[in-house]
Amino acid sequence: MADSCTVLVENLPADASREDLSTYFAFHGHVEKVLLDGTTALITFESGASARSALLFDGAEFHGSVIAVALDAACVDPIRRTLADGSGSPSGSGGGSSSPDECRVSQDSDVAAQTAAAAAAAADADATAAAVAAAAA
Repeated sequence: MADSCTVLVENLPADASREDLSTYFAFHGHVEKVLLDGTTALITFESGASARSALLFDGAEFHGSVIAVALDAACVDPIRRTLADGSGSPSGSGGGSSSPDECRVSQDSDVAAQTAAAAAAAADADATAAAVAAAAA
């Protein structure tokens, strides 16, 4: 739990359960805890990388509702401090372990790479579908 991080999920349907959310977000990594209050949840991941990856679900549909996913302030504040002081890591040492609920700045490139890979896969699927449609015509 050295670099655990929490995401805030909003606009959940009223019938959402902690179990449903845990299963849905487990796609991005090990979910340590889900706190659910009405249509809002805090989901804590074992790693900052998993939490950053979960941002890909921002704008996704969950049980009929379009959800909003954002890093919790406890994860964002260390990143802002790091960028402000130029230290290169939220712990301020340029490496090493982070305190709980901190996300590492270096995870931004992981999310960008995952997003690019997903976009490339979607483009390939669109091209394949177009080729099949053209061949059928």
